Amino acid sequence: MIHSLDTALPADRTETAAIRAAAMNFSANLRTLRNTQPAVAELVTTLPPDMEWVFGRDGALTALDAQGKWWAGCSLPKRAAQFMLKKANLDGAVLCFLYPVHAAQIRVTLDRAKPGQALLLLTPSEKTLAMLLACEQFAAEIDAHRLYFAAGQGWESQLDELLEQMPGLSTPTQFIRPILADSTLADEMIAPAQKIFADHSTRRGQRAAELTANWKSTGLRRVCVVAPQLFRLWDDAGTALAEAMASCTQNIEISRFNPDDPASASSLALTSAATACDAIVTPNIGRGDLPDLLPEAMPWATWLTTPRIPSAHKAGPRDTLLLADREWKIPAMEKGWDANRILLAGWPPGSYNAHAAGAAAGVYEIPPAPHLALIFNTQPLEAPPHVIEYSSHRLLWESIERELVDDPFAMDGSADEYLSARMQRAHVSDEGFDRAAFLDGVILHAWQQGLARALLGEKFPLKLFGEGWNALEEFARFANGPVKSRSELVDIVTSATALVHAWPMPHMHPIDATGKPVVRANRRREAFIRDAKLALHGRLEPRRGGPDVLSAAVVLRALAVQA
Repeated sequence: MIHSLDTALPADRTETAAIRAAAMNFSANLRTLRNTQPAVAELVTTLPPDMEWVFGRDGALTALDAQGKWWAGCSLPKRAAQFMLKKANLDGAVLCFLYPVHAAQIRVTLDRAKPGQALLLLTPSEKTLAMLLACEQFAAEIDAHRLYFAAGQGWESQLDELLEQMPGLSTPTQFIRPILADSTLADEMIAPAQKIFADHSTRRGQRAAELTANWKSTGLRRVCVVAPQLFRLWDDAGTALAEAMASCTQNIEISRFNPDDPASASSLALTSAATACDAIVTPNIGRGDLPDLLPEAMPWATWLTTPRIPSAHKAGPRDTLLLADREWKIPAMEKGWDANRILLAGWPPGSYNAHAAGAAAGVYEIPPAPHLALIFNTQPLEAPPHVIEYSSHRLLWESIERELVDDPFAMDGSADEYLSARMQRAHVSDEGFDRAAFLDGVILHAWQQGLARALLGEKFPLKLFGEGWNALEEFARFANGPVKSRSELVDIVTSATALVHAWPMPHMHPIDATGKPVVRANRRREAFIRDAKLALHGRLEPRRGGPDVLSAAVVLRALAVQA
């Protein structure tokens, strides 16, 4: 008996929690899908009539067929999906999933993917599509442009039409396949899908070239600001840039481009947005990072909030740098940038303390007890498989882990210098060595955890904020969970007595724009502990930036620099 989307359950059928969940999921998903892909929604207007809706042995919603067999042949769909996708590399703006057979596979992939990544599902089976929509709630992901479908016997034409109608959706560069007893259907989809992707990539490249060739400046009437909207802890230069440009008092139109929206993240989308303007401003990305994307004559200003200097040799004649730290000017000149094309633009003061007035006015009815706040994401210090494969690399990883957790002040220089010294001591050569895995994996996080241990060992009132702390037994009772938004970060900063800088670099950091005292750890233990005590007693002064801070006027001055 068919259970229609818009009708009640059949009178002769006992309503169960599983049936209600399937009906609710199907209804919500289909309603949202009608707004984004109406042709796909028309393929499945009813739930499959021959399925008995149940919860699997792992709690995931699934079904039994008319013969009493588990849908997709598995009674543990979520656990199987977690095992299947545990080591899958999820790279690229859009991931293409070939013939997923259970919604749990989609949920696990979406949860593992970054918030700005989208998933494109290809399935030749309309029944499988219906089952995917019934077994899991995807309405939020569909609405956020993170989930797309091409299904049924006409999936190829649907895929072609989707990419034609949505030139802002990047063409996938990676396939994901479930582990199936018979992978024939999934394998047969690869070649036609690749051809469609290649055809659209070619056409988009031609369209981008036309836009670039036909671009003409109208002066400085319209500026494209590349400003990612998703929150990233201590990495929201795009938001600061957009806020600064929004305060522009001149008669200039500001066009914000959001690369975090999968529906408008393709290179063609950026070319289209930028060539409709007279200039472009980006955070931490220069022309050399996106070669041949925009007209060479278009002014391109890059606001640098990290010490990585974009290539001067690949820059256009009117490209400029805006530096958040004046210490980067000499390295930029040494890399070929002309001094006249370098401007200073530090973090705007008080960037993360906008709620201070509200707190002072009584938002916090009971003032928080004095405490230090360490606000950084961390993770377990497990070596990845490719490191474990080499015994010398594994031993080096473990020795660094032990040293920095016990004594973070053993790293008395830069992280890169520290790693080189430990490699030399352990007789590990550069050949086949993954420096990034060590720097971003064990060194950074062992150092952060070592700082937390040092402060807790001295009985400081310390609160830990960010991902990963809850999962570490030693720190769990001091952990306050992840920081999910800028407003949450502002509240945490406002309530703290002082902040702990847990990043092994001495340059200006957005933490210095909070207006709070900052305890830095790039000196000896004694100085670190002394500063922490001074900060708790209100006797450590906040770090002050220079007079030149990011503003619309500074950006426009950079864009006006002549060739």
